[in-house]
Amino acid sequence: MRVLRTELARTANFRRAYVSLTDAETTDGTSTGARTLPEAETGEPSHNRDSPAPAFSIRTLQPARLTSEDLLTIDLAASTSVRVTVFNPHADSANEPTPSCRLRFSQFPVQHGQRGWLYYHQPPSGPPLAGEVRFRIIPSEVPDIFALGVDAVTESGIPWCIPLPAIAASKSYAALKHILTVVDGTVSRDLMQQVSYLSRIPKRCIYAFDQPFELSMKAGTHRVRLVGKKGLSMAELRNIAVADIEAIPADKPEGGTRYVKHTPFLGTAVCAFERSTRTNHRGKRVVVVRVLRFSESDPVRLDPDYAGPEFSKHLMPREGKLLMMMHRGKVMAWVGDVDRRDPDGRHNPAASLGILFDNAIEYGLPS
Repeated sequence: MRVLRTELARTANFRRAYVSLTDAETTDGTSTGARTLPEAETGEPSHNRDSPAPAFSIRTLQPARLTSEDLLTIDLAASTSVRVTVFNPHADSANEPTPSCRLRFSQFPVQHGQRGWLYYHQPPSGPPLAGEVRFRIIPSEVPDIFALGVDAVTESGIPWCIPLPAIAASKSYAALKHILTVVDGTVSRDLMQQVSYLSRIPKRCIYAFDQPFELSMKAGTHRVRLVGKKGLSMAELRNIAVADIEAIPADKPEGGTRYVKHTPFLGTAVCAFERSTRTNHRGKRVVVVRVLRFSESDPVRLDPDYAGPEFSKHLMPREGKLLMMMHRGKVMAWVGDVDRRDPDGRHNPAASLGILFDNAIEYGLPS
């Protein structure tokens, strides 16, 4: 069991402790009256928004400096979101605008009256851009001590987070960006600027082998955002758990062909990248994907409406096993060969996975 796999086990314990405190989960993984928290609001029509949202002024995102004054209290009776502002002793001055952001309750269960801190987490062995803001829940029966809290996790048991690249690129996180760069000085302006150009805001960034992430089994192609020393890149995981790819003449005057991927499964799997240990991959940079477990609220299952071709039962994702794909009529483990060169000169969709190997060398991460 490697370092980051241990973190997943730890968050699973956090999730069990958290659920027992909130009484939010039933035996089938559904929630019982719990809401979810927090996600930046982006482009939602005003009539769908809660207004006014309770406002909280925070002074820092550094765990060692957090006090009870920085606690956020969830008031579901008032709103399903909160507005976070930066503490500013000169807030009454027109020349001293106060950065703020509105965080919406989504992606993880939360109960009315719960308290917690937003804080910045930088992986001890990882690239600077792998930092993220997390939410530390403080149970009501314990003192306001950071170490006694538990990190909020998603429905899949992965720590909820706002990745640093998202904070840098989205104006929705202005308050968090201001605290990190100006107040705490935890993140340099140059580092923020390095990823401020992003047009698509990532929900999670992967930087290491064994780091858990979610994959929807309905997607024929999965895009995973990777982060390294030099920046971000996107890897494409094509044809995982796809039963067949059908070529159909395009219904266009100019002709052509379109491809339909038959995906027989539904649900979400918590997965992790691993270095392939196959004999023929020794000395090569080849990646496989292991299923750590299924999401409790959205387990992997057969699609009852699937009407595509028959497929082998071995294609079905299984907990603890590698994800599979069809290759020339046979079921085999999906692999991403970082250094593969296509004879036709086409782009290698797995090339960006080389970041995982680079990070392992640069930061001493498991490989």
